[in-house]
Amino acid sequence: MGLMMSQKEGKRAQVMKLLEAGKIDQKEAGKRLTVSSRQIRRIVRRYRAEGLPGLLSKKRGQSSNRRLSDAIRVQAMDVIGAHYRDFDPTLVSCHV
Repeated sequence: MGLMMSQKEGKRAQVMKLLEAGKIDQKEAGKRLTVSSRQIRRIVRRYRAEGLPGLLSKKRGQSSNRRLSDAIRVQAMDVIGAHYRDFDPTLVSCHV
């Protein structure tokens, strides 16, 4: 399976390799990734247990917690269509 990493995840992988090689310490790794030393310990623990897949976001492929339900989305589009026919798609997307 090929790993598609975001830039953030790729940077994490580089820093973890430097950390594992002993070229930097956890404090320096935290500075490079702009996370706390506690977060670095958590990331290192997952990296050691799972390898590169452990650095990938666990939310990948899941919908946002802030996503509106389809019923509310349809209801909002009905109200906008009934009262604001002159709105273009850009204005509607900003307000829904």
